Amino acid sequence: MNCSSFTVSNKLFVSTPAGAYKPEIKLYEVVIVESAYSESTFALTQAGELQNILYANADLTEQLKGIASELSIPVRVGRTHSMYSTEKTILVTSISAMNLVVIVWKWNRLHYFIMHLNWEKAACLLTISDNLVTCELTSSEERQSAFSEMMKIALELAE
Repeated sequence: MNCSSFTVSNKLFVSTPAGAYKPEIKLYEVVIVESAYSESTFALTQAGELQNILYANADLTEQLKGIASELSIPVRVGRTHSMYSTEKTILVTSISAMNLVVIVWKWNRLHYFIMHLNWEKAACLLTISDNLVTCELTSSEERQSAFSEMMKIALELAE
């Protein structure tokens, strides 16, 4: 089966958990992902993709910002990090040099699949579940019930 023969108009990933890299980012903040950075070789291995930064669809990202504004839901827009290195020096350098806001494990791979499976528009919404600087955490029960702001934006986009 040739997956490139399928086309999906809009694809929105709504994800948690997401860990904040900056102390000013609070638990439960909604993040609209404008780009994703990874030092992984996943995309290179799978399809010869040389980019370390993959971008969300600009039109869909703007729609999400507009919906959040209309709903009076504050959002942060930024770059995620799909980390595959545990070496502290590499991590600290990457956070600073690439202006990384949050870490989310799946987004870089999902975005790779978006690009290569002919999904025309894709974006990602996250809710902060942990802050890696302040060591604040949410419980699994909180994650299950307290991330409604992100879902309101997603549902409005779907209408």
